[in-house]
Order: sequence, then structure tokens, then C-alpha cells
Amino acid sequence: KNVTTLYQGEQLVDKIRFLIPMRYGDLDLSQFNVTLKYIDQANIVHFEKLKLSEETYNNCMLCYYMPVNTNLTKFAGNVLMQLTLDNDGRNTMYSSETTITISPTKYYFKYVISDSSDNGHYDEEGFESVVF
Repeated sequence: KNVTTLYQGEQLVDKIRFLIPMRYGDLDLSQFNVTLKYIDQANIVHFEKLKLSEETYNNCMLCYYMPVNTNLTKFAGNVLMQLTLDNDGRNTMYSSETTITISPTKYYFKYVISDSSDNGHYDEEGFESVVF
């Protein structure tokens, strides 16, 4: 089981993997469009069309990946998610809802830009050093 922590402001470092059974009854789910719907921490609804990976999981699950982006990680807190599977309107199915938690960043001051009137010193990576 791969477990990772997603942090506020993270972008394109991690991927979220979604596993879907290959079949549901007599339906081949690889023929369905899969859309992730999620409600972020500011109650804004987002839609991400997921692409089917060529790989499978244990030869019985389809794999879809979504790169972690700043829409998802803009704020710390809970994100409510649900998948919609649709094959051009003939059949539509919905997954159960799940919640993921975006943890607060540990590097708050990385995003703070200092004005030029202060007495700070910047290292080679652009981080400010202050002498106390």
C-alpha cells in the first residue's frame, strides 16, 4: 500500500492513482470515460477527465492517474471526490464519495516575497536569511 502526504501548494510532484474494476456485470469499463469531480476546500467544484493507463493493477483493475496540481492543493483541508463513469450517455455510473486531506505546508515562508527595503539577505536559492 503506497501512502503519501499531499501538502498545500504541491504541484506535479505526486500522482493520485484511481483503480476501477475491468468489468461491472457485462460492461467493459475500459470503454467508459472517467471523470473525477471534486469539491475543494473553498467549495469550488472541479472536473478532471482521467486518462486510462496502459498498465493494469493485478490484471483485474484499470489504472487512471491524475497529477497533483495546485487546484487540488491550493488550500489545506479536506477535498471531497467522486468518479463518474459514462459511455456516451448509454450508461452512467457513480462511485461512492471519498475525502482526501491536504496537509498545511511546512514551508510557509518559501512563498513570502520580501520587499527590497528590508535588510534581509538571500541565499543562492532565493531564500531570505535574517540575522537575529
